[in-house]
Amino acid sequence: MLSRSTAELTPSEAARIRALLDGAFEGRFTDALWGQAIGGVHFFVEEDGVPISHASVVPRLLAVRDREINTGYVEAVGTRHRNRGKGLARRVLAAARRHIDDTYELGALHSVLPTFYEHLGWERWRGPTFVRTDSGLRRTETDDGCIHIWRVAATPALDLDEPISCEWRPGFVW
Repeated sequence: MLSRSTAELTPSEAARIRALLDGAFEGRFTDALWGQAIGGVHFFVEEDGVPISHASVVPRLLAVRDREINTGYVEAVGTRHRNRGKGLARRVLAAARRHIDDTYELGALHSVLPTFYEHLGWERWRGPTFVRTDSGLRRTETDDGCIHIWRVAATPALDLDEPISCEWRPGFVW
């Protein structure tokens, strides 16, 4: 298992990780998604110097009620097609969770594959989702049921039925 902050990635490593994600997402991994995956820590497994599974954790501020929570947000989880089913995504996610445990008050991610993450101990957020903008909160109904959290020792008491919000960012806000 390798881990590097975005700043520590060589241009070649960054290009190889991006190529992995482009293939894993069958061409649907956009520049906006890549932009959301950088700025934190990357966890990846290599085979013969080529990344075959990846996840990154970037810092975000989520808010429940009026409390902002320093959150490690998981992005860009992907495994090369021919290496799927070997537990590699579980390995990179376990490394990401350890980083979240040591660094943040909460872990979170967005996924339309909820059972995969629930089997790993992530909890699905049941409450409504919002994004914080300069003009106030904006509802993000299409993200309801897609947000998952990872509790750590520093996680405050949370009610999964409460509204939750993220800060605005370009691309996919969640």
